[in-house]
Amino acid sequence: MELLGADLTDVRARSLAARALESADRIEEAVRTAEPLVDLYNRRHDDYMKEDLFAIAQGLIVYSRLAGNADVYKKVVQLVLPDLLKADPGDAWVHAFLGQCLLEKYNQAAAGQSFAQALQSNARCVPALLGQALLLSGPGPSRQALELGAEALRINPSSEDAHLLVAQLKLIQPDLAGARAALDQGLKRRPDSVRLLSFRAAVRSLQEDAAYEEDVRKALAAQPRSPRPWWDIARVLLTGERRQFARAQEFFRKALDQGAPRPELLVEYGMNCLRVGDEEKGRKLLEEAATRDPFHVRVQNTVNLFKDFDRSFDLLTPPHYTVRLARSERRWMEAPTLAILDRAWADMKGRYGFAPPEPVLIEVFPRHSDFSVRTVGVPDLGALGACFGRVVTTLSPRARDGGALPPFRWSAVLWHEMAHVFSLELSAYRVPRWFTEGLATYEEELGFRGGRREAELQLLLARRRGLLGGVAGLESGAPMPDPVLSMYLQGGRICSFIHEKHGFPAVVRLLKAYAAKKQTPEAFREVFGQSLEEFDRAFFAWLDAGFAKLRRRLPPLEPTAKLLADATADPKDASKLARLAHALLAGDDVKDAEPWARKAVEEAPDLAEARAALGQVLFRQHDLEAAVENLRRGSDDVQNWDALGRALAERERWAEAAEAWRKAAACWPGWSEDGVYRRLNDALLAAKDSEGALKAFEAMVAADTLDFRNRLKLARLYEERKDGALMGTILDQAEEIEVRDLALQDLQASAHRLRKDFVRATDRTLVALALLEGAGLPDEARQKADRFCAIGEDWLARGRKDKACEYAEEALRFVSGLERARTLFDTAKQ
Repeated sequence: MELLGADLTDVRARSLAARALESADRIEEAVRTAEPLVDLYNRRHDDYMKEDLFAIAQGLIVYSRLAGNADVYKKVVQLVLPDLLKADPGDAWVHAFLGQCLLEKYNQAAAGQSFAQALQSNARCVPALLGQALLLSGPGPSRQALELGAEALRINPSSEDAHLLVAQLKLIQPDLAGARAALDQGLKRRPDSVRLLSFRAAVRSLQEDAAYEEDVRKALAAQPRSPRPWWDIARVLLTGERRQFARAQEFFRKALDQGAPRPELLVEYGMNCLRVGDEEKGRKLLEEAATRDPFHVRVQNTVNLFKDFDRSFDLLTPPHYTVRLARSERRWMEAPTLAILDRAWADMKGRYGFAPPEPVLIEVFPRHSDFSVRTVGVPDLGALGACFGRVVTTLSPRARDGGALPPFRWSAVLWHEMAHVFSLELSAYRVPRWFTEGLATYEEELGFRGGRREAELQLLLARRRGLLGGVAGLESGAPMPDPVLSMYLQGGRICSFIHEKHGFPAVVRLLKAYAAKKQTPEAFREVFGQSLEEFDRAFFAWLDAGFAKLRRRLPPLEPTAKLLADATADPKDASKLARLAHALLAGDDVKDAEPWARKAVEEAPDLAEARAALGQVLFRQHDLEAAVENLRRGSDDVQNWDALGRALAERERWAEAAEAWRKAAACWPGWSEDGVYRRLNDALLAAKDSEGALKAFEAMVAADTLDFRNRLKLARLYEERKDGALMGTILDQAEEIEVRDLALQDLQASAHRLRKDFVRATDRTLVALALLEGAGLPDEARQKADRFCAIGEDWLARGRKDKACEYAEEALRFVSGLERARTLFDTAKQ
């Protein structure tokens, strides 16, 4: 207040005082000081110079942020600052301040434009550099963001914001020592900075450094009502890959107890309450934050979603968990969701020898936007599921409607997230992200038939190109060009290796070592008696041995120009000639491949890869007999046998084609993307080998974990054979992919009837009737009547003629004179 003096109309002094009071966490005083700026601007804004208006804008933002007056915030962003920029489009600091305001409201695109315009006007504008860095920081390490932070410090070595940002970016990497060094450097410049002291206390607390209490003491001595020390500790517990949600709650509470809260503290505390399942507290905090700021995107989205929970969702309370399902989906989602959860709980409890604290909250959303808002507060999260430890959010099959999401198996996503519950809880939330993601990916293989065979080719190619870094690479903190490949797929193979070579208890011991605060090198040394490098050598030897069994011609590592130079330099080397021919064929350059393939065969008639190259050239040129002759002598790999099968099939030599495709399938068992299994099935059908065709069809379906329709087709084949057991098994797999399907429910009812389980058959038929409601089918009345007849027949089989009559009469109300219903009624009346 000393800055104001006696002149209450000095808007620059008033604005500066309000900002200083906010920085000192004297929230109520900051609001009182800034509030008069509203009236001063409204009455006299035409009288102020540009510098005065900018100062007013900065003070009004303080007032609107702390007093919860969103209209003032909106006026500044939409009126005051744009007017200033109309008068002076090149003012970098106004552009940067506008970007900061937009970023605060999660309008990242517009914020980015403002920061870019600021830097275009003045490349040394520190607030704009820091704003761009924040936009680039994301959830993982960003080299570019760090470079912008370093540039800001070169321009202004005393910038408190720049030192803090660099420390935050280092913390994300994670580089605790680097974060600590950045804060130490900042405190040399600004030794009394409460913000730097508070953040260093947080970093020290992560380092198990008791001196963090001294930093807290210094910060609170300077600003006794500041929430920052406790708030920053809570924040770092959630930064990067840290998921210490429960521990963070303690420090959020301490921060809130410091006095008048900042709105963003309410938001962060409220969101974390939701992550730990304290919905009552979370909703209260977020509703208070929403009252203060109705334009806060994350808050408004989340508050509105919880209102929708009250209107449109049901909360189920089976043993072990609480399950939230959309009311509109409950009839067909409840049973399969609970079945997956029950199986996951039993399987994982047995594997890990441990059960998480109950209840675990499971939420299944039919709309991806709702799932995303529940998870992060905004509707564009690029994920299918999330786990906060004791809270899981995931999607129902209906989320695929519209085609915006990639194909996914809803049940496997749910299983994956439940695996996180066990690994996070057992490790006290200290397991590295790559390990919990890899373990959850491997758990999908343990929990479901077929596993994740689609990952094998990606891993093989990445291994061949030197892109897999093993555990040492995952722990290095280096940016990952493809996190899905590195963490999920490679991490899954690492867990598979541990299970196969050391037993699953070794996985459990690792998780417990993390719970004991061991870092990965120490944990691996304790569990396996190996350094990370020794472990990786054994892992890669195992991985390579598995890949060696898979016979597929891979694209060359060298560019075609290099292969051409090699073949030209040594035209007698048939291997080099054949390699070039195959590379040209991979690019569909048949014309240029032909002479090299022919030359390779001339030089080495018995070289299998040369014969394979020439055979494929001839096949593509439709010289089928010559193609068959060469391909029979070709290499033992998927592509060669597949080409032979195609050549034979074009001549309708179906039995021989089937044999070629059997060899192709044997080269890479369980691989479906080439269509080999489908072609094998077609060939066997053409050859009148129905049993062989059925086996090929079964293999094809088993290879594709997302093939829903062919699973139904296979179920119908089993139904024709009256095999209720196999029918039930394949339909269980289909249900793991899709639930909301009329044909699926009818087939499941049929499978139960084959097994004389009429109670479950009736339940499935009732689900089918629920799906028919509002489906708008042209023959809806007949469809309903048939299903009422089926239920009546179930009751008749159970000896309840009265119920059979009721359903027969119901069917006749839909279709008068329906013969099936009349027969049922007459039989029941006897």
